[in-house]
Amino acid sequence: MAIDNTIARHLHGIYPGRASGSSQIFTRSNFYAVSLFFLVAFIIVQIRYGAAASIESRDELAAAVADGAGGDRLRQLFYFAIFFLVGWITLSKSRPLAIIPISIPYNLACGWCLISFLWAIDPGISFRRAVGMYIILIAVAWCVQELGANKTVRVLYALLASLILMSIISVALSGLSIFSFSVHPADEIDAALVGAWKGVFLHKNVAGAVMVHSSIFFFHHVLNRGRKIDWLFLFLSLVFLYFTKSKTSLGWCFFVLMAGYAFRFLAIRGASIIFAALFLSAVVFVGIFAAADWDNVVRYLTTPTNLSGRVGIWLSVLPFIEGNPWLGSGYGSFWAIGYTSPIFELAIEDYIAAVGHSHSGYVEVLLTTGVIGFGLAVFSLIIWPFYRFMTARLADAQLAAMFFSIWLFGILQNFTESQFFSPDKQSWIFVVIAIMVMHNRFVASKKGEAEWLRATAWPHPVKPVTHIPATIS
Repeated sequence: MAIDNTIARHLHGIYPGRASGSSQIFTRSNFYAVSLFFLVAFIIVQIRYGAAASIESRDELAAAVADGAGGDRLRQLFYFAIFFLVGWITLSKSRPLAIIPISIPYNLACGWCLISFLWAIDPGISFRRAVGMYIILIAVAWCVQELGANKTVRVLYALLASLILMSIISVALSGLSIFSFSVHPADEIDAALVGAWKGVFLHKNVAGAVMVHSSIFFFHHVLNRGRKIDWLFLFLSLVFLYFTKSKTSLGWCFFVLMAGYAFRFLAIRGASIIFAALFLSAVVFVGIFAAADWDNVVRYLTTPTNLSGRVGIWLSVLPFIEGNPWLGSGYGSFWAIGYTSPIFELAIEDYIAAVGHSHSGYVEVLLTTGVIGFGLAVFSLIIWPFYRFMTARLADAQLAAMFFSIWLFGILQNFTESQFFSPDKQSWIFVVIAIMVMHNRFVASKKGEAEWLRATAWPHPVKPVTHIPATIS
């Protein structure tokens, strides 16, 4: 089929060899591409038969949380295997730009998570989860650094295109019992879930988030080259997003697409500073508007049933945050650690004790790593990446615009989902890759690696638009 051939060409195009033949198959570039492809796929693809929130599944979740379930051991084994294999190839067979290709602020934030086991409620669980988080981060970082921007984008293209096709096919065949996992069934407790598409993803909200990232990705491919295949996958992404019925993802999709488009429009003209000023002004305006209507904001955030019960979760953990403001509970040491978790005493509703996370990345970081960890997170994951996007090289304007949109959606999604410091979360992994690609471009530029920057650029270099006054840049 034409579509399959196009995807195959993308996979082949990642590693154009000097000569054809089997000798070109087993290259370091191929190894990193395959490793990144399957690592991200392993994080994202999770199928589940049956309801996400039936009485039975909710009871199973409650039991797992109460028992302090440590996670899927098969997945953990896979992550460690990838980490050691990629690490061995990188450190013994390659000449990487950096041994640890992660920004200093991000490393400091991760370091704080790692040492937080010293005061954690459950030190063992905290340390294991922090180490697990960091090895995934490092493995992804090594792959992204060795591949460069262009090849990383090609890997993501092949991956997202494959996920969309698999998901749509599985939904089309959902009448067959073997593919019934692709649609939320009729026995969901939450009637809003019934019939929602989820494809090869765990839940319709996960599917919705991935489809937003996919929409951003193919939207920028349409802008940059406009091939029919790009239009097709953009259309399929938006259609699938609509049928997930994911309110958060649907609500933010148009905004992040337009924000990315505006950034691209100005960035390719050397006017990123104008976008930065407009963007920050909009953030200030939202803050002023909220302050002017503060009574209603407080009223909304003190009604437990708001945001599908998320406010109830936040109100439940607020006393612990107030009592442990600086250090928190320790990374990964509040939810799903057994009956030692304070949530069993603090939950204002029974369902909250079985949730397993704070349903907000900002609340989660403040809860588990305290004000210090929260400050490090905000700086390393919001302020520093924003600065990187806004100060990207003119030649990287289109790349920065696409990854800015992906990053922006992740930052917004964290208001209602817990993603920060979780590279094994299906949506946040795309944000991690976006941050790392731009970090690598900065490091290479600082080291004067002009040839590497040209060879790994995405898209292929084009003559920049110059009719904006040069003084702006």
